[in-house]
Amino acid sequence: MSPEQIVEQFQQILTTMKRIVDASSELAERVDGLERRSGDSLGALTAIQGHVQLLLDTYQSESAKQNKINEQVDRSIAQLEARIAAMGGGGSPVN
Repeated sequence: MSPEQIVEQFQQILTTMKRIVDASSELAERVDGLERRSGDSLGALTAIQGHVQLLLDTYQSESAKQNKINEQVDRSIAQLEARIAAMGGGGSPVN
């Protein structure tokens, strides 16, 4: 191989390496952008997590209260039906 051919091959190698470095830099920028966007999304999800948890806790608490009220209403209806039946009203039970 002549010295000119060696120099030409080295120049081709250097050109290829520069392309690799440029592509790696571009890829790193893309990854950085994706990381920032995913960090923003995670921050937004974290911000609403507390609100969603509060809503869930409130719903569960209110649901438990409503179930207790429903049970009390059922007992009251049963008591009223028993009283009516005891008075000889003979009414049909409420369902």
